[in-house]
Amino acid sequence: MKKYNFAFIGMICWTLIVVLLLCIFIYGLTKSSFASNIMLSKYKGSTLIKEQKFSLNNLSKFNIKTSYESITIKTSDANDIVVYQYGDPKYNEEFQSALKSDNLTINIPHNKNKSMSIFNFSFRKSPRLEIMIPQKYKDDLSLISTSGSISVEGNYDLKEVILNSISGSINIDSLSASSVTFKSTSGSINGESLNVKNNIDLSAISGTIRFQNINSKKYDIKTTSGSFISNKLTGAGNIKSISGSITINNFSILGDCYINTTSGSTNLHMAPSQNCKLTITTTSGSINSSIPINYENNKKNKATGTIGDGLNGTLEISATSGSININ
Repeated sequence: MKKYNFAFIGMICWTLIVVLLLCIFIYGLTKSSFASNIMLSKYKGSTLIKEQKFSLNNLSKFNIKTSYESITIKTSDANDIVVYQYGDPKYNEEFQSALKSDNLTINIPHNKNKSMSIFNFSFRKSPRLEIMIPQKYKDDLSLISTSGSISVEGNYDLKEVILNSISGSINIDSLSASSVTFKSTSGSINGESLNVKNNIDLSAISGTIRFQNINSKKYDIKTTSGSFISNKLTGAGNIKSISGSITINNFSILGDCYINTTSGSTNLHMAPSQNCKLTITTTSGSINSSIPINYENNKKNKATGTIGDGLNGTLEISATSGSININ
C-alpha cells in the first residue's frame, strides 16, 4: 500500500513538473522573440532596411563599423558608393552615416532587442551589409566587424586598407594597395592575390591565413592556433606561427626574412635563382634540405648555408617543436 502511495505521489509530481515546463515554454513562445523569429525568418532576414548613396567628391577615407552584420564589398561602374543594409526591421536599427571633411563613416548600433528570455533562440538570417564601391575609387578603406565576416569581391586598387574581424572570417579576391592590415580574432583570412607597395600586416588568432599570391616590399605575418599557407610569396619580413605550420611554395626573398614556429613544421619551396644566406635552428625537430647546408654540431639542430651568391638578403628559420623542410 505504501509503495502504491509513493508511486502515485511521484506520478503527480512529475505531471506538475511537465505542466510547469509547458507553461514556461508557451509563455516564452508568445512573449519573447522566439515565435516571431520562426515566422519571420524566411522573409525578414532578407528585408532591405536602408539604402543610401554617397558621392565620391572629395572623399578619401571610407570607414565602416558594425557589431553584428557581416560585410560584403563589391565593385561597380557607378559614380557613387551605395550601401544596402539587410536584416529584420524589428531587431536591427538603421545604420548611421557621418561625413566629416573627406572622411565617410558608416556605423551600425546594437540590435534593438535588449530583452532576455529562456527561450530566446534565434532562427533569423544574420543581418548584413552590401556595399558597392565604384572602380574609380582609389583611396582608403577601413572595415571593422565585431561579430561577422568580411568579404571583398572583385579587383581593387586602393591606398591604405584595414580589415578587422572579431569572430568572423576575412575573404578577399584581388587587391593592390599601398599598405594592408588584416586582423581576425576568431576566423580565417583567405585570399587570391595581394600586391602591396609598402607593408603587409596579417594576423589571425584561432584561424588559418591562406593566400595564392602575396607580393610586398615588407610583410609581418602572425598566426596563433592556425597555419600560414601561400602558393607564392615575394618580399621580405617576418612570419611567425604559434601552434601551426608554415607552408610556402615559390618563395622569393628580396631582403631579410625571419620565420619562426613554436609548435608546427616549416615547409619551404624556394623559387628559382634565389640569392640569400641561410641559417636554420630547431630545438626539437629535424632539418631536411635539398640545398647544401653545413651542420654546426653533432645534434644537427643548427645549420648554415648559402643559396646562390647570397647577396639578396638573409633567411633565418627557427622552430621550437617541429621539422624544417627546404627544397
